[in-house]
Amino acid sequence: MSGIARRATTDPILIHVTFSSVGANIHPVKLCIAQPGAKHAMWYVYIIRSRNTPIQDYTGATSDLKQRLADHNAGKSAHTAKFKPWELTWYYAFPDKHQALGFEKYLKSHSGRAFAKKRLLCFSSPGLLQSPQETPHDN
Repeated sequence: MSGIARRATTDPILIHVTFSSVGANIHPVKLCIAQPGAKHAMWYVYIIRSRNTPIQDYTGATSDLKQRLADHNAGKSAHTAKFKPWELTWYYAFPDKHQALGFEKYLKSHSGRAFAKKRLLCFSSPGLLQSPQETPHDN
């Protein structure tokens, strides 16, 4: 028998993969595995879209995504109160606050907004998911 002690556990194991974008390709560059039972606070970078003004998006970061969305919809943020209600269109979980804040900063830059529009929000734009009966046809 080996000298490695194993304990039975029902705790989930958190596996997180960090990706790097090179041109149009996305490659995994880092794998983090959290120990079972360890306290692990995730940080989220998210993009929300106004339901009343669909061209209005907002990018943010938080450790409590559900509460932050509720705060946006309650008008508690000066930047988003004018365009409420909001719906979550995209999010990504990071195991580290600094990684999340760095990615949020990138998404708020000019090139980051272009990346988000092309790669992250391409399936959440109004009209892209219409059924064939709803799509206008040229006759």
